[in-house]
Amino acid sequence: MDIEQEPNETREVAELRTVAEKLAAEAVRRKCGDNVSVIIIKLDIVDV
Repeated sequence: MDIEQEPNETREVAELRTVAEKLAAEAVRRKCGDNVSVIIIKLDIVDV
């Protein structure tokens, strides 16, 4: 996947931003409405 990083943006943040943009674009393309939001949650497993 070709991802452009913004200045001071990590690779991970750039990847998440790109995924969110693509999800929102697909929702609009499928006529899901003109107000589309994408929330991405990152879960980390912590050993206790």
